[in-house]
Amino acid sequence: MTHKKLLYLLAVLFAAFAIIQPSLVLADDQAPPVVRRITWGQVKALYRQGAEQSQEMSRVGMKKPGVQTMAVWYPSWYKELPVSWLPQVPPGDWGGTKNCGQACAVMCDGFFKWYCPSSSAIVAADSWLNGRFPGLGYATPNSYYTHFTGRNALGVLLTERFGLRYGVMYGSSSNDITRIVEAVYYGRPVIVGVMISGGRLVSSGGVAHWALVVGYDQNYGGQLILNDPGTNSGNKKRISIGDFDATWQTQGRIYAPVWR
Repeated sequence: MTHKKLLYLLAVLFAAFAIIQPSLVLADDQAPPVVRRITWGQVKALYRQGAEQSQEMSRVGMKKPGVQTMAVWYPSWYKELPVSWLPQVPPGDWGGTKNCGQACAVMCDGFFKWYCPSSSAIVAADSWLNGRFPGLGYATPNSYYTHFTGRNALGVLLTERFGLRYGVMYGSSSNDITRIVEAVYYGRPVIVGVMISGGRLVSSGGVAHWALVVGYDQNYGGQLILNDPGTNSGNKKRISIGDFDATWQTQGRIYAPVWR
């Protein structure tokens, strides 16, 4: 190959590279963002940085479940699962109802099987529980308690009646709220133990209660979004991180992600 032909070939290759380079850059720009871990406290600190927050949050994410990190992968500083809310009354009455666990289980079943549950689904769940655990009061309109301990009626309801899976865990501090957020990020509603009084979640003076975490919002200092069956105003109820932890810790910070 002569010297002139070699120079001509190099010139052609250089021109071709110059033409395709923008498409190569565009492809690189479209790659997933770099994933790194960030704690809940760091998330709140980022939001205090004002104008820099959007740019920073777009680069923040997590790699896998089980790590105490805030689930963020732009634009998921907010996520709400489309879980239809269902109050635990009817059946029964607000003065004596014990159907909170049953209502949470039914909401999970509706979410994974794409139907909007009604009170008849709670009645059917109670009837099934009465056959599985006879003589405990599940046959009454107000039904009976369900737990993840002892006879594990709530766990049995989820697995045997609805064909769902779950895992029960206990948080050791408020930092473990990030584990709940992680589960929601991955499309898993989370049954949580809290305390309720007069339809309000409280930190004292109430009774044990089950609610369902279906979303989170890192704005406004951080909030969880609950489907609370214990009140007629429990549809997508928002609660601050501090208020949630105050009521959550009364029940040992128990939580149970549910999946299919």
